[in-house]
Amino acid sequence: MSMGKKIVVLGALGALSFAGAFGVSYFFGGSPPAGEPVVDGNDPLVGGAPAAQAGMSLSALEKLRPDEAKVDEILRLAQQAKDDLARRTGQVEAEEQRIEMMRGDLERQAQELEQLRLQMAEVLREVRKERALLEQSRVRIALEEMDNLKRTAEVYEKMSPTEAAEVLMGMAKNGQVEDAAKILHAMTVRGAGKVMGKITDPALTAQLSDRMKRVRTEE
Repeated sequence: MSMGKKIVVLGALGALSFAGAFGVSYFFGGSPPAGEPVVDGNDPLVGGAPAAQAGMSLSALEKLRPDEAKVDEILRLAQQAKDDLARRTGQVEAEEQRIEMMRGDLERQAQELEQLRLQMAEVLREVRKERALLEQSRVRIALEEMDNLKRTAEVYEKMSPTEAAEVLMGMAKNGQVEDAAKILHAMTVRGAGKVMGKITDPALTAQLSDRMKRVRTEE
């Protein structure tokens, strides 16, 4: 039983106890009317009579009989208390059902939020993975290497575009695509454009262009 139901039942029991005590006090609380003879139970002349042994007269006992109207009033009060208990119990049960529904809604929302959090975590992992792959694909040039590349680029720019393109294509065939991209990156835009125009392999041209975009100078 929930705490709310316990409070309602205790309140109703208290009301019933009060009504019962009130009725008993009301019906039986008075003393025998004044002037009525009281039979002495110790009198040997009447000893052994139930009324005499009880210490009161038969007329006094007759007057102590409950009034039917009063009994009906007590029953009505008891029924009223019972009905009030049923009403309060129904209210408590309805409130508990409403709270239970709210709890169910909150649990469902918590589950949805947890699923959303897991989905976002998965997306974040994929983004980090893609970023790591991108970082790995970058062509990095250290500052101390940049001076050597600039001098090499100056040499290539003094060559004819055709000769420079043939040298770079040879480097690419030997697996030195990144080195070729670094040299083109260190050349002037005009010089690199002339050399790129003389490369006869379109796939290599596209590959070098992509690598040049990823070149990044690092300290």
